[in-house]
Amino acid sequence: MSNQAIDQHILIGSDAPQVNPEHDAFGYAPFSKGIADAIHTIRSPRGLVMAVHGVWGSGKTSLLYFVKHYLVQLPESRRPIVIDFNLWWFKDREDLATQFLASFRNKLVGESDEISKRRMG
Repeated sequence: MSNQAIDQHILIGSDAPQVNPEHDAFGYAPFSKGIADAIHTIRSPRGLVMAVHGVWGSGKTSLLYFVKHYLVQLPESRRPIVIDFNLWWFKDREDLATQFLASFRNKLVGESDEISKRRMG
């Protein structure tokens, strides 16, 4: 078997999620950009919760990273606060709820401290 034949038959790749839309293997970048645009243009005093559903390996995490990529490109004044939270890390509902609220508090306190430092500095 020639090297060319071997190259065509053996495709080894990583299942690690992509972070940059330039490496989009699923065609999710335009969809991710649309989600990011919707997130920063929606004016909801109650906040926004979104879910991504798909089978294992379908690119959900890459899609989320792409959305986040587009959101951090926004001017700081229009950039939403994004809280990363992986619910698979917790053993039960109580632990999940406690850790989610702690993550939420830490992010908001951290954002508040950063804003205060910038205003004073």
